[in-house]
Amino acid sequence: MSWSDEIAICEALQIDWGDDADSSNRRSLQTVERYRYQAKCLMRRAGTTETPGTIGDAIDLLVAMAPTLRHSTCRQYRAALLQTLRDLYDGGKLVITRAAQYLRRLGLLDAAPLAHGSRNLPIRCGAGRRRGLSQKLRRETVLCLAESRKPMAKTLARILAIGDMVGLRPSEWANSWVQNDVLFISSAKMSDRMMRGLVPVRELNLRPLGRKCIETIKLICDDLQKNLKHYGSEEKVVARCAKLLQIHRTDPLMTLRSLRHQFRKNAQSAGWNSAQIAVAMNHRSAASQHAYGRDAKGRRGIKLPGIDHSLTISVRPARADPEARNRMSVENIAARDLVDDLDEFALALVPR
Repeated sequence: MSWSDEIAICEALQIDWGDDADSSNRRSLQTVERYRYQAKCLMRRAGTTETPGTIGDAIDLLVAMAPTLRHSTCRQYRAALLQTLRDLYDGGKLVITRAAQYLRRLGLLDAAPLAHGSRNLPIRCGAGRRRGLSQKLRRETVLCLAESRKPMAKTLARILAIGDMVGLRPSEWANSWVQNDVLFISSAKMSDRMMRGLVPVRELNLRPLGRKCIETIKLICDDLQKNLKHYGSEEKVVARCAKLLQIHRTDPLMTLRSLRHQFRKNAQSAGWNSAQIAVAMNHRSAASQHAYGRDAKGRRGIKLPGIDHSLTISVRPARADPEARNRMSVENIAARDLVDDLDEFALALVPR
């Protein structure tokens, strides 16, 4: 195998090539753990009770399922399998020739892409699933969890009661803290090499929510940080909460991400524009929020936290928002003219 072929395989695996080849710093730990969990689920489905599934069996299963999945769903599952291939390659358990065979079966390198289904198919993973919250059913679920004696049940009840006011991702609760009535949230989409969020740590001013809500959010963060030390990873904490919710929920469509979808609709009903919502949800592009809460209805009159409005200029507007694009282009031109004027002023002070 030539050196150029090895470089192409490393790039398809999304790892660095050379003496310092390492893939661990390209994505956040939360994303890596989620990919590993999804890959284990695929391998479990591909295997049997007597013979556990391998990475090859999981790839065959994804290829067989691809015509029944949307393109976004295929990409999620393929990213999960690529994470397992990276782990095997970094651990020395996968030779590069075998990795090339797996990559071609996944539709990478010089192979034909996976034949996925149409856009009308339901989304089985990702952000576009219908997650509108029924207030009556949510209230019943909160009361049921509050009466439960199971660990983390009361914390989950608090999250369901207040989660649509702040819009956190499920894995971000355990890495958040409250200081001086400001909620600091470590983004689950940021890493040293992969900047998919707007800022590494976003801030939400909780004072508009009231003292009772602030104390509730403090209790949630403190309790989940204790559980994070006990379980060892955010994925296990989220899995525990999801299992509790599945047992006690009265709405079969309710998930932990339903609160984030509901937050987007609440902010939209409150009159927030797409840039303000993107700052609150830590999206670099305003187009990212269009898949959130498609069938949900916003809660009118709900209190929402304060955001850093200076970050709205850094949000990339959606293609369907020409007014925002024109405003950003005008602001960029004005900023560039100001820089040119400052350069001319600095040059004028330089003695000739």
